[in-house]
Amino acid sequence: MNLPPFLKRSRYGIYYLRYSVSSKFFRKFTDIQREYRVSLGTSKKKEALRLGARLYCEYDELFSDALDMTKFEWEGKEVDVVEWMARNTQKLKAEKAAKKARNQENLKEYFNEALQNIFTDDEKKSGLLNVVQGLPDQAQVKGKHPIDKVFQAYIDEKRSTKAWKEKSEGSIKAVLKIFSEIMDGRRFDAIGYDEMRRYKEIILKLPKNLNCDNRFKEKKITEIIQIPDLDLLSNKTRNKHLGTMSTLFEWAMRHGFTDKNYAKGLTVIAEDQQIRDVFTKDDLQKIISSDEYKRVKAKQFKKHAFFWAPLISMFTGARLSEICQLKVSDICEDGGIWYFAFCSDGMEVAKTKAAIGNVPIHEMLIKIGLLNYVKSQKRRNETLLFSDLTKHSKNGYGAQVSKWFNRYLIKVGVKDVEKDTNRKVFHSFRHTVIHHLQQKGVDEKRIEVMVGHETDELSYYQHDVGLKILADEVVGKIDYGVDFEHLIEDVRWK
Repeated sequence: MNLPPFLKRSRYGIYYLRYSVSSKFFRKFTDIQREYRVSLGTSKKKEALRLGARLYCEYDELFSDALDMTKFEWEGKEVDVVEWMARNTQKLKAEKAAKKARNQENLKEYFNEALQNIFTDDEKKSGLLNVVQGLPDQAQVKGKHPIDKVFQAYIDEKRSTKAWKEKSEGSIKAVLKIFSEIMDGRRFDAIGYDEMRRYKEIILKLPKNLNCDNRFKEKKITEIIQIPDLDLLSNKTRNKHLGTMSTLFEWAMRHGFTDKNYAKGLTVIAEDQQIRDVFTKDDLQKIISSDEYKRVKAKQFKKHAFFWAPLISMFTGARLSEICQLKVSDICEDGGIWYFAFCSDGMEVAKTKAAIGNVPIHEMLIKIGLLNYVKSQKRRNETLLFSDLTKHSKNGYGAQVSKWFNRYLIKVGVKDVEKDTNRKVFHSFRHTVIHHLQQKGVDEKRIEVMVGHETDELSYYQHDVGLKILADEVVGKIDYGVDFEHLIEDVRWK
């Protein structure tokens, strides 16, 4: 049976809907993407036909409605057509997933009721009913891919492609070791949603310093989490565990070790990190108002990166490592728009493929003199933008700046060394940019593209397009209300 044109099958065997936008619609809304692709989450042709045909009709209705509309609203707020389509698409996917979950729950309920009628009272008292109700599929229990072999294949590939730094490999292997113990010998292709839910429950109960505290030596993880009054992992560390497993499952799925990414979407909301790590307006003013930035009493920063790195991250949300490894040639111009080409040559510092992208340069950075500084580096025939930095063997070019910035925050009064609740560091600029843009009502997808987060197949940007939209609708929205007057029209770099 041939597939209809709106249905496609990926190389991994999963079907997805492919909806092409009509030229009539595209002429009216030029910034909309030309095609929408939505995973149907199944490798069965009949199920894909049924789900795909239904979803295709729903898309038709959406676009038909949009053609007749002049004003688009979502939850009472006016939005552009791109955001309206993206949110409606997410809604359709969520409804489909919810319906599937309800059907599975109804089936499970029917199964359990049937067991109640089959078993005798003596069998129920013996606990046999509970065993049968919790019994997983025997095909899943057996599996054919041992966890350790999957992990080793994953590690070997990352080593051969030099995708990890030495520091990263050590921390990732520690996460994999904990996961392996929790799975307790289960084959990798026997791991499903139930196992991953159990894994997340245990991660939420894990204590800090698991490998250092003498109380935990010679104890299994299941025993450790029973100890009362433990100092638990932060949400940031929990997400590191959960995110690492999601990345591994994506890799395993591509290599045939599993059929789905059962770890996707397990991360927790890191409220403690997002709230405490965000710089306030007062913090930002203190950061740019030191003697070094004002250049009074002949005080100046010892390195150019000390001056520019905080300012660049303040207006891009870029990671310190991404900023410090910039080359002079990574400051580019296209159609009158200047932009940073972060990781343009594929250097290992990129955290994800999404981190390799172009981010427009904020007008304030240009006013302060960034382009003049770039010119000065070109005149000196420097390759790196910050040529006075020394590369650390493990932490790259950003090591010196990171160490200096922690001391600098204490010096300017942003960080109190006596209060451990204040965990603000250089990475806090990233949280600050994201939080600031969210408060401005900027679309989440556009924020993700700017800061280099991975996005799903519904993202309506590619990394080589949308530069003007990013400049006008994302970077251009950044305005902290901070006074930069003492930095504007700086002639130091001329």
